[in-house]
This record gives sequence, structure tokens and C-alpha cells, in this order.
Amino acid sequence: MSTLKTILENVQTFEFKGRYNLQLELPSNSTLSDEEVEFIAKVASWDINPNSLPINCGGVRSFLLPRKNVIYNKGVAFRALDIGGIGYFPFEHKKGNHNFKILSHQNFNPPSKDNFKKTDLGKAMGTSYFKNGKKLVIKSDYSALGTYTEKLLQNKILLTNLANSFNLSHWVVPQVEMYGRYLDEELSYNDEPFGFLVSSLPYVNNHRALHQLNRFKKKHFNNYSTLSDLIYDVALEKLPNLIRGLKELHDRGYVHLQMHNCNYFLTRPLPCVVDWETLRESGNNLEDHISNRSYDVCFVLTKYINIFDDLLKGVHLKYSQMIKHNLTNLFMSIYSNENLPVSFSDPEAWDYAYGQSASGFKLIKQKMKNIIN
Repeated sequence: MSTLKTILENVQTFEFKGRYNLQLELPSNSTLSDEEVEFIAKVASWDINPNSLPINCGGVRSFLLPRKNVIYNKGVAFRALDIGGIGYFPFEHKKGNHNFKILSHQNFNPPSKDNFKKTDLGKAMGTSYFKNGKKLVIKSDYSALGTYTEKLLQNKILLTNLANSFNLSHWVVPQVEMYGRYLDEELSYNDEPFGFLVSSLPYVNNHRALHQLNRFKKKHFNNYSTLSDLIYDVALEKLPNLIRGLKELHDRGYVHLQMHNCNYFLTRPLPCVVDWETLRESGNNLEDHISNRSYDVCFVLTKYINIFDDLLKGVHLKYSQMIKHNLTNLFMSIYSNENLPVSFSDPEAWDYAYGQSASGFKLIKQKMKNIIN
């Protein structure tokens, strides 16, 4: 395969030959050292087998390695490199279920032409988006196993750079440090090469919000005299910048669409939000604009509600409904920049049937309409 046209302008381009041959592109603002660039080239080409390294799982098709030098962005420390698209961890998935288990104790495998979308997990995955008043599910017919198609790689790079260009005051977005494409015919599809992406992340041990929130739940629940105090503290400690950053993104006319808790880190002083390939304009009409914004909020809210649902198993339905309304109102109060209530100690104030007359999504949509209008 001949030399490829660069995805970005103002990049340093070079080739590397290993088990697989690469064209590497280094953006002008990359913070990688020459030593890190050479090391990544050897790993991405499988000249160095990733399984010989102390790697930590970052996802099905990514792993984390420590940076030689910590860098800072808006006060957030970035200690790790996320290398995605050079192979995959085996995984288990039950048909009809969105949950899956990454078998990170098993060997990391080289990238493959096998179609991930033919797996049960691949079939289950998609991104919902509202357009012309209808809910669409965005899916591709083909996704390479353990790597990125050229189109997906280009999307990830350009949309991550677009998100960075917003310079959001409440979020930090990791920058693209380097990317590359394979020059071997066996690692291509329809004459388009597969590729990989390198970015900086805060933690080497994958402390994404999913893991942080579960640890918070186990560690802190018994320290609170009332559940209302716990809800309030969770909101004050964990939510404000996350929700205000979401509002700031929405006010720019965009939505993330995958704001689940594997796509952000609850870092200080600002949360770090990742995986921007689903970034879209929020809509051309008011109804789509409201629906897409509400969908983003629901993604974040659902995990917090699930935490308290787990804690409240066996508790009277009335109090479970109270928790859902407490959290929903907290989220939307922060989102709309209203003053937070001082306390949520009166359960009678929330004694109405959440979900019987309207789903949580519809409730948030109504609140969103009030905010926008």
C-alpha cells in the first residue's frame, strides 16, 4: 500500500516496519516525547508484543500504559497513554443484553478483519439520535475487530479536535497525541486501511466513572445518617461540573450521545470526557434539540439512579420514587443554574408515582422545554 494522505494538516509523518507496517502521524501539538513515539510505533506494529508489557485494560480494543512524564491540562493530571485500535481483549456477552465482560486476564490479540458487528455484542451496540421527530439508532454494518476502519478513525480524530476547540470551561477533553494506519493489505477493508489512535488519559488503572461511582457507593453509604444527605453530597461533590459542562456543550449546539459512565472520569478540578466519535449537532428543530439534550442528561442520570436503586432493594416503592425525583430535580437544577435546595429531608414532598404517568425521559424533556423556552 502506498503512502497515505494525512488525516490532519500540520502533522509529522513517518513509516515504521515491524510485524505490521505503519504510517504514523504526529500532530504539531502532541506532547509525546521522541522516546514515547518510538515505543508506541514498536507496540502498534507488534514489533513489541503488548502482552509482554504491564498493560491495563482500557476497553475491548484499547489498553493503558503509564506516561514517562505527567502532563497537565486545565489543572487535570494526565498520567497514562490510551492506545486504541491495535488489537483486542476477548470478551463475553449474553445475547439481548448490553452488558458485557472484558476478559482482560487473557491475552491481547492482534487486530482482525473479522466483523465485530456480527458478534452478539456488536449487534446490540448503537447510538440513539433524534431527527425530524423520530428516534433513530445509528449503527454501521461493519466494524473491524480490535481496530478502527479509516472512516471511524477519521471521525474520532476530527470530532475530538472539534470538541477540544470548544474550550469548555467545565470539562477537559484529551487531545489526540498520535495516530496511525496499517500499510498491510491484510489489515484493510475495501482498500481502506485500519488504524489506531493514541491519547492521554488521567489514570493508568482505568478509573473511569463506572469504577469510581461503584467504589463511592460501597465506601460512603454507611457514613450517612439519612439517604437525603447522601444524595445531596453526591450531587455537590460529583455532579456540578459534569452537568454544567454538558449544558455548555448543548448551548454550543452539540450533543455527546454516549455520556455513559465509561466515557468520563470524575477528575479534579474538572471531569475528563472521552470518546467523541458520536458528537452531533443537537438538531435543526426545537423538538429534536430538546430530545437530544434530554437524552444526554438521561445517560448521566441513569447511573446515579441505578446506584441508589441497588441500595434501596426491598425498600418501600415510595422512597425509591422519592430518590429518583430527588436526583432528577438535582440534575435539572444544576443544569439550569438554579440554586440547589438546602435539604431533601421531607419525603412527602416527593410522594408521587415516578414513571406511572410519564417516564423519566419524558419528565426530563418537560423540564428541558421549560429551561429552553
